[in-house]
Amino acid sequence: MNCFAQVALLDMKKTAYHYPTYTEKELLEKFNMAVTKGYYQHRKFYEPDYDTARRDVADNRNTLAWNPAIITDENGEATIQFFCGDIPGRFTGVIEGAGGEGLPGAIEFNFSVHQ
Repeated sequence: MNCFAQVALLDMKKTAYHYPTYTEKELLEKFNMAVTKGYYQHRKFYEPDYDTARRDVADNRNTLAWNPAIITDENGEATIQFFCGDIPGRFTGVIEGAGGEGLPGAIEFNFSVHQ
């Protein structure tokens, strides 16, 4: 250790820093942040089986299809079929995925449900 470093250490004054203690919830609110669960690779959503399902009960699902394992063909295309809910109207569907390199991608499409 050289002389300058020894003098600097001798002149140093130690002061205890007293800081407030926050809970995780308080910190999230303070910095306008949120905690979300991670990516679900294989989460199962309800899909009706219309061969056996009761048709006297309305189908009011807001997630119509969820399949994390769709594989596209050599052209990057796949056909996806799903049953619509019983709520009539115009809707926007969203398809999200990741390519072979792990890069994310998304596309939206519109469809209508008529009674």
